[in-house]
Amino acid sequence: MKRMFIDSASRLRFASALKIALTCALLLGCSALGEAATWTPLTNPAPDSVGTMMLLTDGTVMAQGYTPGDNWMKLTPDANGSYINGTWSALASMGTPRLYFASHVLPSGKVWLLGGEYTGAGLSTRTDTNTGELYDPLSNSWSSIT
Repeated sequence: MKRMFIDSASRLRFASALKIALTCALLLGCSALGEAATWTPLTNPAPDSVGTMMLLTDGTVMAQGYTPGDNWMKLTPDANGSYINGTWSALASMGTPRLYFASHVLPSGKVWLLGGEYTGAGLSTRTDTNTGELYDPLSNSWSSIT
């Protein structure tokens, strides 16, 4: 029988990968034995169908609604930090309804959106726009960007 030797760098990579896997399992509510996490429905469902969601820097969740596609909602966790018992509120509508766009929450807390496969009223015609908007959560307003 041939013996295999593992170098110290490989051992370190394996140990690091194992630590990352265990940490992810704990964060997702799974055990290290591979038990599945479970979903818990929200006490207060969203007032509209929910599309794109982003976790903002203040801990709230910004979610795009689909009716008519330019509206946004915010899920605020309860006093204990639970999203399950959180409350929904309306946010300002963006200037151009859009679907399937690039987005990013900036370190400043603002939200950057660019493009969209479908834009405009009805969202029924593919447009592939290169326009963008910036959302400011402090003023609850959108502004166009070039």
